[in-house]
Amino acid sequence: MPHLIAPSPHLTGMARRIAFYGLSSELRRIAGRLSGSWELYFVDEVLCAAYRATDVGRVPQPDSLTPMISLEEAVSSSSEVVFAPRYRSIEDAEARLQEIRSHLEVLLPFLKGKTLVNALPVGRGENSQMLEFMSARMGEPPGYIYAPVGPGGSIRYLGARDEDVPEWLLRLADGEVLGVEEAEAAHIDGVLSSMMPALVRGVVATGPPVGYLRDAFSGILESFLVGANADPGSSAYSVYTLVRRTFDEYLRRLTSSLKDAIRESGMKISRARIAVLWTPDEDSARGEELWAFERVKEALTSAFVDVAFVRSDRPLQLERRDVVLVGTSADEEALSRRRFEGRLVARMLYPRPEIARVQQR
Repeated sequence: MPHLIAPSPHLTGMARRIAFYGLSSELRRIAGRLSGSWELYFVDEVLCAAYRATDVGRVPQPDSLTPMISLEEAVSSSSEVVFAPRYRSIEDAEARLQEIRSHLEVLLPFLKGKTLVNALPVGRGENSQMLEFMSARMGEPPGYIYAPVGPGGSIRYLGARDEDVPEWLLRLADGEVLGVEEAEAAHIDGVLSSMMPALVRGVVATGPPVGYLRDAFSGILESFLVGANADPGSSAYSVYTLVRRTFDEYLRRLTSSLKDAIRESGMKISRARIAVLWTPDEDSARGEELWAFERVKEALTSAFVDVAFVRSDRPLQLERRDVVLVGTSADEEALSRRRFEGRLVARMLYPRPEIARVQQR
């Protein structure tokens, strides 16, 4: 039964090692929630370099990781390997699976006798494909647990075959232990069930905002996992197309509202200088915020001549800008701490953006 609990390092008195494959923000947050006698290692999936987290109990930042032993030694000496490389292809199922296989190829020589904890959300049946791929390369796949990270980095469902689930993972998860296939379905159903009510409000585009665009669409990944390659007549494909069409409709409302506000303020659209203040989580394993950011970027640069993209984790460069378009609540907070001397501030809220004139002092 997969409900068995592996012994805790607190009980054995021995430090245990966990290797995190990927420098994703979700894995770093998971590491920050661990406490006790742990030795944590991170593998940069791009450079294939291994690092040690020197301050367990806080969320490790990339610049706080210390170069250490080789990738082989870091993985081979760990009891569990948590797998969550950063997705770069989320809409193309074949490209996404090829990404996964290429990362597994790096790890396979060192996984014998280990437990692979797959924290990367995948589609129905794709855990089985991963296990078949590893079996073909290794003869016998490693221990395997599915622990998909949802929006915000939480883990709600655990999927296991016959493996014991480590106690540290049970403590981090908010839900129950299921079979792998059951956890696949439960994760997708849970994320989409949370996202869909907010998106439906975008159909009529009325009512108070449900939050920023990024937050309203946190679940894009799961809609692609369930529907991007589904039969066009299926309900799964209908979910996928609803998400895509609702997002595209929002982009049309955004550009149209901005144009109207610019004209009403007395500016010419061709001369309006726009700054987009949005700091996307580029390290997220899920990849959906970058997907949304790139499509917003494409829509704005197609509709306006002078568009600059600004991050709030760096000194704000908003001088000589007429309009600032705010992408997240964190970016809005950063803007509130400085004086903006332009004409319009637009908040990328959903289902409609909110645009206000700047009160000159």
